[in-house]
Amino acid sequence: MRITLLIFAMSLGSLVLWPSLPSFFALVFTALLFIVIVFLVFKTGRYRCALQMVAALALGVLIAGVHGHSVMDDLLPSVCSHQQVQFSGRVIGLPKYAHVRTEKLGQFLVDVHAIDAASLSSCPSLSRIIGSRVQMRWYAVPVQLIPGAVWHFDAKLTRPRGQSNPYAADYQLSLMKKGIVAQGSVARAELIAHSREGLAGLRYRWRDFLLTEQVFQDVSDVLVALTIGDSSFLTSSVRNLFQRTGTSHLMAISGLHVGIMALCGYWIGRVFAALLLMLSLRCHIFLFNARVLASLVSLFFAAMYAALSGFALPTQRALIMVALFLFSKLTAKHWSLFDVWLYALVMVLLINPLQAADGGFYLSFLAVFVLVIATSSRRVIKETTFTRLQRWVRPQLAIFIGLLPLSLFLFGGLSSVSVLANSLAIPWVTVSSVPLSLLSFLFWCIDPLWANWLLTGAALSLRWLLSLLTWIDGLFSNLGWIDFELTPSLLFVVSGLALALLVPAPARLKASMVVFVAAIAVAESQLRQSVFSSERRITIFDVGQGLAVLIEADGERLLYDTGPPLGEHTDAFTQIVLPYLRFHGRMALNALVVSHDDADHAGGVTRLSERVVVAAIFAGEPSATRPRLGAPTIWMQNCNTDTSVHQIGSTGRYYFNSAGAALEGNDASCVLRVEFPELHLLLPGDISSQREATLSWPEREDASAFRLLVVPHHGSQSSSSYLLLQQFKPDLAVVSAGYRSRYGHPHEQVLHRLRSLRVETLNTALDGAIQLRWLPNQAVQIFRWRETEKHFWFDG
Repeated sequence: MRITLLIFAMSLGSLVLWPSLPSFFALVFTALLFIVIVFLVFKTGRYRCALQMVAALALGVLIAGVHGHSVMDDLLPSVCSHQQVQFSGRVIGLPKYAHVRTEKLGQFLVDVHAIDAASLSSCPSLSRIIGSRVQMRWYAVPVQLIPGAVWHFDAKLTRPRGQSNPYAADYQLSLMKKGIVAQGSVARAELIAHSREGLAGLRYRWRDFLLTEQVFQDVSDVLVALTIGDSSFLTSSVRNLFQRTGTSHLMAISGLHVGIMALCGYWIGRVFAALLLMLSLRCHIFLFNARVLASLVSLFFAAMYAALSGFALPTQRALIMVALFLFSKLTAKHWSLFDVWLYALVMVLLINPLQAADGGFYLSFLAVFVLVIATSSRRVIKETTFTRLQRWVRPQLAIFIGLLPLSLFLFGGLSSVSVLANSLAIPWVTVSSVPLSLLSFLFWCIDPLWANWLLTGAALSLRWLLSLLTWIDGLFSNLGWIDFELTPSLLFVVSGLALALLVPAPARLKASMVVFVAAIAVAESQLRQSVFSSERRITIFDVGQGLAVLIEADGERLLYDTGPPLGEHTDAFTQIVLPYLRFHGRMALNALVVSHDDADHAGGVTRLSERVVVAAIFAGEPSATRPRLGAPTIWMQNCNTDTSVHQIGSTGRYYFNSAGAALEGNDASCVLRVEFPELHLLLPGDISSQREATLSWPEREDASAFRLLVVPHHGSQSSSSYLLLQQFKPDLAVVSAGYRSRYGHPHEQVLHRLRSLRVETLNTALDGAIQLRWLPNQAVQIFRWRETEKHFWFDG
């Protein structure tokens, strides 16, 4: 039965790997197959186990396929995308604010109530999104957006779409998981009805109260995160502290917090039932025994805390686990903890199979699974102070070891002090911070004055927590967060060691497992070196309206530009380029070229300097770029005055087309030429046609080499002149631009020039990341990431 449930869960989760959705006839055939198999299971006793597994597989595929079609049908139709739409809707969730340049940007969700007749007449399919969620952005928002308020919007709606890059998260999939069917940019809006006070309104007022109260100003962001799950106000220093100490999960309403509240509710329910019995009020509880009442109160507490977070996906998973555990106890089902874990896994995927693409999904269930193993294998020994301490530290150590492979895979590193930090922080948060924070919220709902004393205690508790974590971080300042260069062999070895340490088995079997894993890892490493070390790669990342190009040869790497910022707390380098560097096993660059200081090219320089070792930096505007560096001691050269020829790999070289140091702005861009015997690459940055006319060219060109041009200035009309195209003679031109860029990139005139010269043209906005690979003396292969890693939610 357990294997059947696992197969069912895996078939549900496989939806995120499907390149396309099955047709209606394929789904009907799968349904008929399931019915036939179920009939055979009940009709014959032979091969029952095998038939049950096949039936579970068929049912899982059928449900996943139906869910996939349902999700895609709910999205804003492509024919209605990028149209101005007038509609009314209610603001839901907590609005968030950011500052873009000098403007205040409001980001919020809207539940669509009605669409104006004029908009429906232009696109009747818009009726599909009524009753669905739309993610809105409002630049220069003039008012505070309050949850529950009804507005009439005039906004441009777009179908959800994200970038497509190797090893990077899929933004479009993350929106679909949350049930968001469209994105919108507000042009005008009119308030129709004021907010109705509800839980969302309470959350909003509580957040506003904490953020404006001067007494708690130093920990207000942490209080907001801990009570309502909104971590958007956490400062960078606090975020980094929690990351380095491995305690980030404490500042989000996660399974730990929901479990704490369920446990508190259970004991409160038991005490309440005991009081009723003591008062001889059995008539009031004749339908319930003490355990039933305690379980109901426990579930109520867990559900209310989950509601405070807006029923975020992690709290949904935790709530399902709590409900199933309580159900098994109430109904006297002989379920082990593993059975509860397995049923919860199936329930979560049954509700939303797309959660299988969420890293938090695997962290949650793997952590619980490790705890089940750790507690089930515990021996009963004499109780002493040491054994009590061991009983508390052992689960933390087990979670650290069990989650180590997944943490390396998802985050590219680990906190070496997480066991110590969590062993001290979890009991403190459990006993002090969470109860005081939630009690202060409850009293504040009655009267804000009542909450001051409790809030003072909660703030003091959090100050002590931050001081403790700061002390631990300072004590192990050089050993806090450790970045790892990921390779399959490393992940394989770490996974094998984790299994050997956690799974109960004879010592000889564990030793054999470790030896086997080590042998496989060594073989994989040797094979990887022999096959991939000689491969050259050029990757033009899909970073939206920006540029980031990575050149790799013989273990050496050159990065040209870092892409744009993506909000206040992250950027394209961190989200897109850094995962690629991690998974290719080397967190170092031989050279970084920052073409010029515009944000869409230099937006990730600061975080790059913090996370990656860089041997040399070239910049078109060094005086403007230098303040972005987290490590100002790194040597930087003006590329426009550099006349040297530099080596990359055994057969490659690169050099700059010098233009003098007097240039500024776009025309100061580093014009980089990279030459291999098999391929020549030109990276001209954002130069205009005036600068193109001044470029110098080698007297002799290798006519047999494949010629790749990254189109200047994202395909702007002011660049890519006939002179440049005729002199370089590209075989392939790649445009790096945002999808349906508001700047109109690439311009139709540029595309016409390329077509007239019969140059094949690719666009990262349409094709995803573009990667060129080749071996010495062999032909160049071109990979378009939206085709290489195709998913059913990708549009054309």
